[in-house]
Amino acid sequence: MLKFVKRHRRAIAVGSVAGVVVAGAIRVHAIMRHANDMLSEAERRVEGQRRRQQHLERLGHESHEALLTFLTALEKELKAATDDIPALYKEIKQIRQTMAANRGEPDEAAAERERCLWEKLKVASFTTLLVSFYSFNLLHLVLKLQIHMLGRQNFASKSSSAPEVTGTEILSMEARGEFFSMTYNFMLGQGLRELVAHVTPQVAHVLREHTVRSRLDAGSLTSVLRQIRSRVEGDSPNASASPLLRFVICQQTAATDVRVQGMLDETWDTVESPAFLAALGDALDKSLEVLSAQLKATLFTEPLDTAVSSSSAATPPMVRACERACACVCWRRACGGDNDGAMVRAGDFPPKGPHLPRHIQSPQKPLVNLLAHLKPHRTVLHVDNGRVVHADAVTSMPSVSTFATAVFDQVD
Repeated sequence: MLKFVKRHRRAIAVGSVAGVVVAGAIRVHAIMRHANDMLSEAERRVEGQRRRQQHLERLGHESHEALLTFLTALEKELKAATDDIPALYKEIKQIRQTMAANRGEPDEAAAERERCLWEKLKVASFTTLLVSFYSFNLLHLVLKLQIHMLGRQNFASKSSSAPEVTGTEILSMEARGEFFSMTYNFMLGQGLRELVAHVTPQVAHVLREHTVRSRLDAGSLTSVLRQIRSRVEGDSPNASASPLLRFVICQQTAATDVRVQGMLDETWDTVESPAFLAALGDALDKSLEVLSAQLKATLFTEPLDTAVSSSSAATPPMVRACERACACVCWRRACGGDNDGAMVRAGDFPPKGPHLPRHIQSPQKPLVNLLAHLKPHRTVLHVDNGRVVHADAVTSMPSVSTFATAVFDQVD
């Protein structure tokens, strides 16, 4: 044996080395193949996440486009469901014309009728604004919910990397039409009328302390809106469901398509979930902030030059000069300047400089002067260059975006 090893030692050495090299090559090949598999899997995951993110962004655009489509119908149904505000204005005008024609002959009945009409107009104006506020936000979130449900089905049917979902078969156009019509025919019909009936007495209760001659500033108007919200939504912070949900979906009707019925059931279950309630609460809070800012900018803020010129028109020249001097001293003190009572030139007011505000907040205004500016198409339903400021503000809320993503991923 020893002689055999000595005689073939070179071949044995070469064979051993070759075996080691081959084994190493096989090992390296296995490692490289595993690394390539891991790299390919990582690339697939990254591509899947990229496609998923693109799909979510597209669903966001589709939700906004659908909202724009529904706004016209919402405004039309809102006018039909609430009191005819233009008719109230017209009747008040007729009464005033009649009373003016009978000057010198007081008509207590006509005066009482006018007072009642103003009270009715006051309640109707705030009711229309608040109903548009609630119906818009409910419509916005439910549209976002259902479009993300349909988008989840579409994404799952095209990608094996999509989340595991049940019932991934894409609905036909007829089934989708039934799905949307059964939801929004109720929301914009019976649900909207019931919402009006729910909001109207709450508005009347809060506004009974404010006559049409009451004077309000921006903060007081916002406080009134918050009081109405508190009464409409209830004061209990531990409520498991919002009283607004009954205006969303009618559970008494059944769809002809079993898949549509399943999606309607999922919609109802989702709107009762804590995630939807959190998104709805944040949406209403943010929308009220935007509404308050809109009303403040429209009703209580005006350009500085306009404010000065309008107040100066009916002021005697001597008084006007004193007012300008005093105002300029106030500006200088507010900006940290000297206050030694130095002479002020007439041209010094309004003061110049980029650090000074370009607008001032006007004083309180009579409630009657505010009513015409509470129209939904000027506030909540206002569309500017294809964008709805309330929708954009609400969509940016973390709870809303998280809710939409959870619906797409079907996360409980």
